[in-house]
Amino acid sequence: MITEAAHARPGRPKSRQKRDAIRQAAVRLFMSEGLQRTSMDAVAAEAGVSKQTVYSHFESKDALFRECVRSKVTDYGLEAEALPPETSAGEALHAFGRQFMELLQDQEVLSMFRLLAGECPSYPSIARVFYEAGPAQNCEFLGSLLSRFAQRGELVLDDPLEAASLLVAMFKAHYFLELLLRVRETIEPEELERHLQRTVQRFLALHGGDGSPR
Repeated sequence: MITEAAHARPGRPKSRQKRDAIRQAAVRLFMSEGLQRTSMDAVAAEAGVSKQTVYSHFESKDALFRECVRSKVTDYGLEAEALPPETSAGEALHAFGRQFMELLQDQEVLSMFRLLAGECPSYPSIARVFYEAGPAQNCEFLGSLLSRFAQRGELVLDDPLEAASLLVAMFKAHYFLELLLRVRETIEPEELERHLQRTVQRFLALHGGDGSPR
């Protein structure tokens, strides 16, 4: 099993610096050695801390992997709702799309998808960890964003979470598969901007309320 549970001993406050070092060490090892071959001992050695310190921050390898995924989502601003109150639905969805597409072009993210494709058959539990901490989290955040604008009358939605899932698929389009398979390395800024504008316009044409920009 990929999970290596251990009980963390209560005591001194945990160091944020050490936590970050552990997470960064884990990412390096996951990328180079794979998920199943990376042990908590190896993470401790790579981070320059004791195994006990690793477990004081993360109760298992699943928990550590979950933190690696969540931190990447947070890095791209896809967790916190920091939009000004006057932001329109179109502006908010365009901003989300830009951050989301930048996330999909992150080489660590693409490497993680490739790694999971090879390891999921033997360790299916890790796929759920990744999905819940990454893609599902993104859809939930976008769903809450869509709900906000539906309540304001800017959008008309039967199911905000379903609409969020469909909008994410529209943003990904053919680009994600091309990036994943290395058909292309990046998306040119001008091309990305056109794609974001068209996607948001099409979504608003389907779901825009009386107050939505068209």
